[in-house]
Amino acid sequence: MEKDNEIQMTNLTYNNQGKKMGDDDGPAYVTYSKTGYNHATIDVILSEIALNTLRRTDKKNLNAYLFLGIDVYDENGCGTNCVDAGLAFTGENGAWHMFYNVLKPSRQQIKWYESDTLLDASHDYRLILNSSEFDGRAKLQILDITNDLTVADEIEFDITGSQKDGSNTAMLQNYALDYPENICCDRQGNSSGEWDEITLYNTDQNVFMRNIKIANATLNHQPWTEEINSHMAMWPDNSISKIDYPVVIIRSAAAYSELLLDLEMNRMRLE
Repeated sequence: MEKDNEIQMTNLTYNNQGKKMGDDDGPAYVTYSKTGYNHATIDVILSEIALNTLRRTDKKNLNAYLFLGIDVYDENGCGTNCVDAGLAFTGENGAWHMFYNVLKPSRQQIKWYESDTLLDASHDYRLILNSSEFDGRAKLQILDITNDLTVADEIEFDITGSQKDGSNTAMLQNYALDYPENICCDRQGNSSGEWDEITLYNTDQNVFMRNIKIANATLNHQPWTEEINSHMAMWPDNSISKIDYPVVIIRSAAAYSELLLDLEMNRMRLE
């Protein structure tokens, strides 16, 4: 990635123009593939990420996520199910670990899962999300790139409605910071469900996820290119007028196969 320090776009310069943004409850960047895909990979250069999720004033935490996903559609093109699956950093004493979240879980499956296996943040990892083996079933693998692509963690789970041939599924990449319920407040400190107010409440608290570097993203074993992508979106975008500083910062991108971005919740860096 060339010219890593040059800003290509931010939430102040980009507008989603009404296109789908499924992660609109905290700072996030998402890119969505077209339908017809059932296998995606990304290399997460975790060792180079700079992260702080603890608020400066009270040490309450935000959560950080780096993940792939699958959207399932019916014959009319309407979404019927989805899953997010990848890396999470949650809790006051957080560490990176596997998670998944299924919108409509099957009867025998939990909706939300977090692994007890903690990953080494000094290593880099390859995420593989694959729904090509069975209808209604997917598998997430996390391979340790630093340790010769050994399996660091893996899990299989149901995703009801998906077809293994990929005919009714699309894939996504998502990089986000999210707010636990105990910090969902407006700028006066009152409980709130307004995401712009919640973001401003958590601004200038020294929270950030910087230098998020993604490489070798693929769809169905081919580079994730603009031709097979549907669109990208971010939250906030420049239609969210209350948020008046760069939160989502894209520094470098090679189509959709490589990416360098920051999620920065400080008007001026505090560290």
